[in-house]
Amino acid sequence: MKVFFNPAYTNFVYQNLEKNPLQFDQKVCNTEGLLELLELHAGIHTSIKDEMGRRLEYCKAMAIYMEENAQSIFAASYNIDAYNTAKQCLEWRDAFIMSGWNGEANTGSKRLDELSGIEKYFKLPSSAERIKVLIKAIKEGCNIPDNLEIITPFDYKYFSPYVKELLEALADRKDKTVKISTQVLPEGNSYLRQMADILINCKKDALDLRKSDGSVAVWLFEEKNDALRYLSQLEDDSFKVWINRDNKTFDNYLSFVGKPTCGSEDNGVTVLGSIPFLTLKLLEKPLNLTSLVTYLGLFVSPFSKEFRKELQETITSSGGYYNDHCKEIIAKAEKEDADAVNKFLPDIEDIENALNEDFAYTKDYLATYIGNISAWLSSYLKNEQIIPGNRVQLEASKKICSYMLSLLDISNKTSFTYQELMILFENLTADIKTEIYPGEKACRNIINSPSNFAEVSESTIWCDFYNPDEEVLSTSFMYPSEKKYLEKTLWKDEIEKTYNRYNELLPFLYTDKKLILIIVKKQGTADVTKNPVIIRLMKNMKKDENEFYDSLEKPDITKLKGVKVLPSSEINNHKQDEHGLVHFTRTDLINFRETESYSSITNLIENPFDYVMEKHCGFSMSGEAAMNAVYTTKGTVAHAIIEELFNPKHGGTAADIKKQIETRFEEVCNQKILEEGGILLQKENKSDTDIFRALMKECVNRLQYFIEINNLKVKACEQKHEKEELAEFSACGINFTGSIDMVLEDDSGKPVIFDFKYSGGFKKYQEMLKENRSMQLELYNALVKHSLGLNQLNCRRAYVLLPEVKVITQNTFEGAHYYIRCERPHASLINEMKNSYLYRRNQILNGDVEDGEYIELEKLDYYSQINDENNPLVPLGKDEKEPFKAANKYSKYASFKAGK
Repeated sequence: MKVFFNPAYTNFVYQNLEKNPLQFDQKVCNTEGLLELLELHAGIHTSIKDEMGRRLEYCKAMAIYMEENAQSIFAASYNIDAYNTAKQCLEWRDAFIMSGWNGEANTGSKRLDELSGIEKYFKLPSSAERIKVLIKAIKEGCNIPDNLEIITPFDYKYFSPYVKELLEALADRKDKTVKISTQVLPEGNSYLRQMADILINCKKDALDLRKSDGSVAVWLFEEKNDALRYLSQLEDDSFKVWINRDNKTFDNYLSFVGKPTCGSEDNGVTVLGSIPFLTLKLLEKPLNLTSLVTYLGLFVSPFSKEFRKELQETITSSGGYYNDHCKEIIAKAEKEDADAVNKFLPDIEDIENALNEDFAYTKDYLATYIGNISAWLSSYLKNEQIIPGNRVQLEASKKICSYMLSLLDISNKTSFTYQELMILFENLTADIKTEIYPGEKACRNIINSPSNFAEVSESTIWCDFYNPDEEVLSTSFMYPSEKKYLEKTLWKDEIEKTYNRYNELLPFLYTDKKLILIIVKKQGTADVTKNPVIIRLMKNMKKDENEFYDSLEKPDITKLKGVKVLPSSEINNHKQDEHGLVHFTRTDLINFRETESYSSITNLIENPFDYVMEKHCGFSMSGEAAMNAVYTTKGTVAHAIIEELFNPKHGGTAADIKKQIETRFEEVCNQKILEEGGILLQKENKSDTDIFRALMKECVNRLQYFIEINNLKVKACEQKHEKEELAEFSACGINFTGSIDMVLEDDSGKPVIFDFKYSGGFKKYQEMLKENRSMQLELYNALVKHSLGLNQLNCRRAYVLLPEVKVITQNTFEGAHYYIRCERPHASLINEMKNSYLYRRNQILNGDVEDGEYIELEKLDYYSQINDENNPLVPLGKDEKEPFKAANKYSKYASFKAGK
């Protein structure tokens, strides 16, 4: 039996399958694999757990030890983070065992003596202990494979002492032939052979790529993605071996260009691999809405697709979870599947604890909750239609659940806040690997480490030669006293350094004809770490970095065979004509709405391109699972707080409002944030939200004072109008639906209108009033007059900017910040709006959309008719610095527009 052995082997190891396609009598092993092989033949049974299982068992052992030894040097760390402390102590423990420690105390080292105490409760052996048992059995004549041949990549005298002793015990067997040899390496006098000899043996000979015969070369790319883009376009069989430590990004590129992926994995970062954590995040207080929306967006879920979509859309549109809209949907879902709702969704009725960050869950509740996640995953995994990649990730999720339950069981705490729970579990995903891409048929031979050569390769490309291993000796963590105690059995530093050097430089030794080294200048925006070989080349060639880089080959993707290169031409993004018009032909698809809102008709007149994109094309900037921005949410919540505190149902006078503020502000503020501003409660927004609360307290007090000094009384907050028909728009065939922020009444009984804007910029509103093109206030005025039957009277009105309560108006108000004189006092804005609506509608029905941004106002067709005697139009805003039409700074469709 032939065994290729190197303790450093990981994952896929290169073998020359073309030379020997049948390998029934061959095996590639690292230390773990060799132990399993020998134990199988020797009849030795060892209880083996995966690394995570061993860590959890060690955590249990430490828990028992800590109960008896509260003054342990590990106690403080263990009490803060049990899992990571146990993980580190286990690494030390295994390294000490491999260095010859027998687990006993009285070593002269406090750390070793403490670890010795933990040993009493830990029964899972490490590789070193298994090696000891095997060496004894081999020497006593246990069964081993017949005609065993072990081939190492270099002399095994550099291996760690225990591994070396194991191989020597095998070689010394007299009853069975065991041959141990090193791989036969290529010979010759190529520059690659010379370079390998110099590097491996640390010779002082000069290295100079200018003398290379093509057997070794360095390819330079500006950035990592440039390198991966080029490499993904090379033919799969361009090289026999490809070396790449982190293959996930390379697989992304291969998948994108339709080539077979090589197989890659990552540490618990996939969404499916993190289902337990996503589900646990629903326990966070206050509830993290983004987490809930993400959870509902998973295609693997205990809930129906229809329910998840409806609840997602309701949360994102309402801005919160604890509101009547969501309650209705959940109540309906409970009738169909109360079990899933009760097990996995936050309790929507638990308003009392919704904001309590210190709320603690009992250990029993958490165990049941995690158990429910695990049980559901088990049930789902019975589905035979799950694709293999997803199944691997879901199995990892199920395994994480078992680890979580183990950690809960180990902990001596009886209850946990969400933050404490995350501290307990936060590092589990880092130790779980999940498959991202499978290795597909006809893929490249990719190895993730330069040590993964079992046989010689004809050609090798080292895809990340810019990414050197950090050399850390196995004994680097030991104190001098510990090294002295173990000095007879320690792996000597110089020998271990040689072992590391051989493994790092195996591609130079194990490549026969051609070795390509890939280096890059940048990884993203960061400079990469240079491999020591590159540094040596630079010094030998007596070149600084720039000179050295200039001397290297810089592959050009456009020169590759089979790569189609399209000629680059200057992109002309100006799709509008000289009059600012964008033309389209499918006018038959245009159907104007019968009902408009106050904002939509303003958008149609001022920004018809945006109107068409939203109302006719149906483009949306955010998906159904996208929460509103924090600033927008603040405006929504501010409106809601004012609506409740100033509502005339409480009386409507300044005195009534003051009483509401004094007695209910905190309650109302919390309630409205929960109902409509859940995103403000997330950790990243907490400090900002605290400031917002304080600002809103000042805001409502200022607004109450303004109402008081002007002798006003609130008649309606968010006054709703449904499909109102205005005589001024009778020729347009449209009606209006929407809400007026606040309607008040002065001491003479005349109506007053406030429109609230959550904005710090007042200049925009000043200009609109000054130029008499404040269309929203004009429509409000028309609607209030219509509802009250006041045909001749115009309401006093104002923009009120929140949270500062800056009042901008053309009318007289005591305490107003900005009184604006109108430059077009006699113009009928409502009539202009009607004319502008008809003008824009006719334009669009004729296949023209006037974008007009960054075009001089005078060149626009619309502008030429603004002052038409019979049908004047609403004036358009002008850019502050240029004679252009003002651009819509808040457009959602800027990427579709003509551009500047």
